[in-house]
Amino acid sequence: MNIHLFRHGQVDGPAALYGRTDVALSAQGLRSLRAATEMLQAPDLIITSPLQRCHQYAAESSAKHGCKLQVEEGLQEMDFGRWDGVPYRADSPDWPLMTAFWQAPDQVSPPGGETLENMQKRVNKAWNALQTLPHENIWVFAHGGTIRLIIAQILQLDWRNASLYANLSIGYASRTLVHGEAQPSPGTSRVQAIAIPAPESSAST
Repeated sequence: MNIHLFRHGQVDGPAALYGRTDVALSAQGLRSLRAATEMLQAPDLIITSPLQRCHQYAAESSAKHGCKLQVEEGLQEMDFGRWDGVPYRADSPDWPLMTAFWQAPDQVSPPGGETLENMQKRVNKAWNALQTLPHENIWVFAHGGTIRLIIAQILQLDWRNASLYANLSIGYASRTLVHGEAQPSPGTSRVQAIAIPAPESSAST
């Protein structure tokens, strides 16, 4: 089983924490996803976060390849509460708390949002279920935080460590390749490549 984990493309909005805010892809973001997938073997199944920055291209690909599209709520990005979708401003009264969150995301949570622990649990549950599916070639469209947590689970990294989110770059329209066996036992999945950039991504993000 090959599982291709794609981060969504560039979004049509200013720099911000986009969690549950349903921001659309930019035109460049859509082009980058098309470039990232055009040379790959056609999928047997496509799984996507319900948010349109993932779902838009997942639906296009499903129609193109004639395969099933499955929406998975558990693959959504973190809910950033009152910070969600708000453009970054260093003079914001929330900036000190946001800085503390980036430095210790397991200890500081967005006001009105989701804890990192709760996100980790739902992402792991969705990922474990995905690996049991009887398909050989799966495309998954998700988010940067979601993909980092999946990588952490496979490689047995500490998901509480802030460096996982600060230093592990998962670029727009990048592809992470995981190989596993159907009906796996723990530890059978292997990360073969992390965050392969889309051909156009270096010029567009």
